[in-house]
Amino acid sequence: MLQKPDAEPVVTRDQANWPMLALGWTIYFSFGMGVASLVPLVSIIKADLDLSYTQIGMLLGAWQLVFMVAAAPAGWAIDRFGPKRVLVFGAIIIAISISLRTFAHSFIFLLFTVGFFGIGGPITAVGLTKLVADWFTGASRGLASGIYITGAAAGIAMVLALTHPVFLPLAGGWREAHVIYGAIAFAIAIAWIFFGRDNPDSTFDRRARKQSKEKGSYLSVITQPAVWMVVAVGFAGFLANHGVRNWLPEILEQAGMSREVAGLLGALPAITGIVGSIVVLKLATRGAGARRIAILSLLVVTALAVLAIMTTTGPLLVLAIMVEGFCAGAFAPLMLNTLMEMPGVGARNTGAAAGLFFSVGELGGTAGPVMMGVAADATGTFSAGLVLVALTMIVMIIPALRIRS
Repeated sequence: MLQKPDAEPVVTRDQANWPMLALGWTIYFSFGMGVASLVPLVSIIKADLDLSYTQIGMLLGAWQLVFMVAAAPAGWAIDRFGPKRVLVFGAIIIAISISLRTFAHSFIFLLFTVGFFGIGGPITAVGLTKLVADWFTGASRGLASGIYITGAAAGIAMVLALTHPVFLPLAGGWREAHVIYGAIAFAIAIAWIFFGRDNPDSTFDRRARKQSKEKGSYLSVITQPAVWMVVAVGFAGFLANHGVRNWLPEILEQAGMSREVAGLLGALPAITGIVGSIVVLKLATRGAGARRIAILSLLVVTALAVLAIMTTTGPLLVLAIMVEGFCAGAFAPLMLNTLMEMPGVGARNTGAAAGLFFSVGELGGTAGPVMMGVAADATGTFSAGLVLVALTMIVMIIPALRIRS
């Protein structure tokens, strides 16, 4: 006989499944490869396909536009069917999207392949959030939230750092390099098919909910004002993350650096973001006060770092890039963990909450790259775009102050 579904199962110990987290990490790694695969190649693709900066901005922001539409349905599907089956689907879409870029000889086709990636992206992002909520509790959940998102940062860092010195010479061209990235993504999808699994307790709870007359998980989530404050701050994090990071190699090339050096420095935010997501989550989850201080600090320091990227050179520029990456990389895991711990959300409604978070947040993910590209075409530099990013971070202090314990 099934238990009542009106409360989450009581957990008497700190629950953790690190092998499942490691497997989920690899899926986010493939997601990171797909996000970054075009970034170090902007100048080459721009010349090869005769594109404007605005068109490049559209390419860099296309998947986020699809992402925000697909995130809410993905959250519903994951809450209903569990992470494993849905994540398999998402991992395969990511692998196909990356591989199709091999055949791109026009702006429209390349835009299609990037947009198609936006279907697999939310499935992966929301699914892994749900996986952490299902398999981890207590202090382990906060640590796991910081760790799993480093998979995307590692994928981004690998592509940015190794595209010019390793993958381009090995493959012979930017299209051929995507064959390598696609093969890695397909291998990860196959591994998830064979070794991924759902938490039996969560599977039991889903069956119970299907047999009950319980209202949908989205109603429990969207009626909470604090959820919307978290989502608003998440928007700012995506704006800074995608807007600055996707254009950083081009910004540095415009400042006179070589492609190789720009690619290596462009990888720094992803690397320091790995550290930031773990360190900030470890400190911020010690209590409501620590969490609130962490959110406000991230907003202010990110704004200052973005302005420093625009105005400094030499070691100070490198430091600004590292700090921006450290802070921007911590936004998503911190805000998602905040949602998991909210009354009315918890593990059972995490899919719905994460779907809402990514749907609205990726407005920033789309607006960031496009805004930077339009500003560059209009002014000839990226300064105006960087200023707008910094101002957005400062404005988001207002909803951040309204996030209560």
